[in-house]
Formats: sequence, structure tokens, C-alpha cells
Amino acid sequence: YLEFISEVIIKVIAEK
Repeated sequence: YLEFISEVIIKVIAEK
């Protein structure tokens, strides 16, 4: 599930 976490992190960073 590392891919899922990475996707979430990327989304959060993109929002910033």
C-alpha cells in the first residue's frame, strides 16, 4: 500500500 500513501502525499503537496 506504499503506492497509495505516495499518491496521497503527492496530492497534499500539490494542493500546497
